[in-house]
Amino acid sequence: MKIKTLQLFPYKLIAIVIMLGLFAGCMPKNVTQFKGTLDGAIAQAKKENKYLFVVATAGDCNSCDGYIEKIKQALPLQAELASDFILYECDLNTVGNEYFFRAVYNIASPTTYIYSPEGLIKAVITGNRPVNELIETVQQVRNNRYQNTDKNVRLGLEGQEQLTFYNQVMRLWKIVESNASNTQTFKEALEMVNNNLLRKEYMFNHYLASKLYQKVNEDSLAQQHAMKSLDFKESFDLYLYQPLRNEMKFVADENYKDTKEPYLVFKQTSYNYGVQGIKSRPKASFFFKNTGKSPLVIYKAFGNCDCMDIEWPEDPIQPGKEGQVDVIYHADHEGGFSKVIYVSTNALNAQAILNLKGSVEQ
Repeated sequence: MKIKTLQLFPYKLIAIVIMLGLFAGCMPKNVTQFKGTLDGAIAQAKKENKYLFVVATAGDCNSCDGYIEKIKQALPLQAELASDFILYECDLNTVGNEYFFRAVYNIASPTTYIYSPEGLIKAVITGNRPVNELIETVQQVRNNRYQNTDKNVRLGLEGQEQLTFYNQVMRLWKIVESNASNTQTFKEALEMVNNNLLRKEYMFNHYLASKLYQKVNEDSLAQQHAMKSLDFKESFDLYLYQPLRNEMKFVADENYKDTKEPYLVFKQTSYNYGVQGIKSRPKASFFFKNTGKSPLVIYKAFGNCDCMDIEWPEDPIQPGKEGQVDVIYHADHEGGFSKVIYVSTNALNAQAILNLKGSVEQ
């Protein structure tokens, strides 16, 4: 019997090895994940003739982290993406990605954008969507059957019109930032941006129009669009377009000097409440100074949740004078917390970001 057992053993071993190989072959491959900028991801997808699955995130976003982890862990979705998709996390805080969020006028996180191998946005999915919905969308995009139903509330655009608008604005940005000197290209781009202005006026397309008119030496029209771009002063505009606003000030007024502007300087931009009792209302004060040359006006201060009461000076802060922003936190839920306050002003640096953190215990 021992001899028979020894004779069978190699055959059993071979059978086991074959079965393991078959099992491994059935396991879904992981989708390739690109690291770097969005432009780099788009270029890589074009090179490999693949689609690009982009998850847009903005700063500290726990739901975004959970969404991306879900995508990585969902084996059916991984299997769907593995052969012809590249996965990319497009973070607002990554240098070089700012233009994307400025173009789509949206930082809602997470939002998924699916690009074709040619580099065009084919689908937009807002929020943390179920895996089966993502798989269905991927299949429809691949088969050129997807009907976009997403809506950009700020722009008032939805469906195919939204996708067309996004792709045109992205193309215009590339023309503006290029070193090209083809007058005909610029004229075609101006026709496109003017059509987009008829669809929706917002800071970014006036900025693009101003830059394009500069390229064709139409200084008067460049100045007009620069002035219009500065009319957009909502808190979201100040947050998203601050560097572009400063650039447009020089175009709008050839005698402009940034040394004339108010300038907002906070003594500290973060505050740790430490451990607070449940239902308590701890207060934090952020002190600032106007180090500029003209009065500083705070338009608005708002947080990323309705769990805070925020107070700020209503009267202008004169040059050299100080003020404060007070924040009362509603400690109504146990556990750690991390919150953000945006302070929008007329200062050269336009908007400040303040951070709060702490924990709540019974």
